[in-house]
Amino acid sequence: MIDICCIGTLGDLINPLTRTIIVERDTPEGNEFVKDEFYIREWKNLEGSYFLSLPSGTLVGVRGRMEVDKKIGPVIVLEQLTPLTSFRKM
Repeated sequence: MIDICCIGTLGDLINPLTRTIIVERDTPEGNEFVKDEFYIREWKNLEGSYFLSLPSGTLVGVRGRMEVDKKIGPVIVLEQLTPLTSFRKM
């Protein structure tokens, strides 16, 4: 099992239980950033959860583990989520 901790921006839903997270990292030269995109889902697999209801573009801190889904490949299984972007519905 591989443990994952990262900060990234939530992306679009891929299916009712899975969405993407975009994580920026710097290049070895340190002069630019590269965006990596990962699939992420909750360990409980509940449709309509708080994690799935957050809007795309929300900055979050996540902790989880890496697993392999037979259909989509590597996926982060979310164990802890901390929204870092403040947003309000007006």
